[in-house]
Amino acid sequence: MSDSTKGYSELLNWVSTTGFRNLVWATDLDSTLLDPQSDPNLAYTPPGLAEACRKLDKKTGGCFFIITGRDMSYVDNQAFPGDLFAASTEYHNRVRYERGGPAIDLSPVPNWSVIDADLDRLVACDQRLVLRKKPFMRSLHYKKVHEAERATVKEQLKATLTELLAQLNKESGQDIKLTSGGLIFDMGPAGPDKGLALKDYVEYVNRRDGIEHLPLYFGDSPGDVPGAHMAHQLGGKFVAVVKHLNEKLDEDLEVLGATDFALKDTMECCAFFEEASCLRPSRKPRSTSKLAIG
Repeated sequence: MSDSTKGYSELLNWVSTTGFRNLVWATDLDSTLLDPQSDPNLAYTPPGLAEACRKLDKKTGGCFFIITGRDMSYVDNQAFPGDLFAASTEYHNRVRYERGGPAIDLSPVPNWSVIDADLDRLVACDQRLVLRKKPFMRSLHYKKVHEAERATVKEQLKATLTELLAQLNKESGQDIKLTSGGLIFDMGPAGPDKGLALKDYVEYVNRRDGIEHLPLYFGDSPGDVPGAHMAHQLGGKFVAVVKHLNEKLDEDLEVLGATDFALKDTMECCAFFEEASCLRPSRKPRSTSKLAIG
């Protein structure tokens, strides 16, 4: 990211100029829209956000898309109860392409029984760690670890989890990978990522609507970088939500390097969603070539 990276007002102008009907509005959840918590089970949706997302879904003609490492049950029952937004969950292992439509499994569920007991013991021995079990993934959070110790703990966890996944892959014949997502280690099927999620969804709505949409993707962590690169490949933009924007901490550098626009925290990102959802639509849509629908 350079000193010329644009912020809130420039992003608002870009959205207004581009036009909602030309956009795929895609967003991560944790630390992008949902305020980070030391215990991920305590994350909550700020007042007004769900209504803003409903308005954005309408303004974009049904092109509002959530891309998250969370599971579909959390998105549907805790983050946005009853809305059933189009969403890719658990790093694109389960997806819903239409709001209110069915969820589709894209990968086989890993045989977690091989390593779950080891993961449980690891967490039981260190109360600073939080383990989340989801159908396709296991996520180990170390946000409770003091900042001065995080680098050491991160390397220790990486070594331990890499060894456990090697055991799982050997015994199950599956290919389960380890991904660092900020202060989280995610474990899940190799191959799918947030870049593939964005690509699949943009291609889906392009076929559905018969025009080429530009993706606008909001994210905060290294796990969102594949989505940022895919947004660029598809002619769109990436918005980084980075709390330490001015300090440029090491954990943010990869994210900032892919940034077109930057927002300083979840509060500003939620405010942007609300303000954008109230913008008047552009008078003329962007000129695009018709695509074959099939």
